[in-house]
Amino acid sequence: MSGHLAAFYRARLDDDEAAAKAAASESDGAVWEFADYESGVSPVSPGSVTPVAVGAYGFMDPAQGAHIARHDPARVLRDVEAGRALLADLQETEVCLDRGYTELTRGSQLTLLTQVRQRAAVYSDHPDYRPEWTL
Repeated sequence: MSGHLAAFYRARLDDDEAAAKAAASESDGAVWEFADYESGVSPVSPGSVTPVAVGAYGFMDPAQGAHIARHDPARVLRDVEAGRALLADLQETEVCLDRGYTELTRGSQLTLLTQVRQRAAVYSDHPDYRPEWTL
């Protein structure tokens, strides 16, 4: 099970990375901030970085705009990196098991597999997600 699950999760991370990089290239690495132009709330950017203003222009609820700004490309890329590190740790336990290190490694593998299942569940609406991966 872990092989298919890991491949599925890796593919979703790749999708997220590609989308985040595309969005980041459009904003030239700027910090994303919320601006509710209807109420006069403007983004305030620390330093010299020009913000990408995610704003409520009459069609977006302010809570939606704030949520979008919070999940900017840089945050998504950090999350992708964390997911890949988790997958690397899982793969390392499989290598250790192949080499005969079983006593503590099996427990570590089960813990990491549970974490991968939890992280992959975020993508449960994807057509390739398998119901048996749900905890």
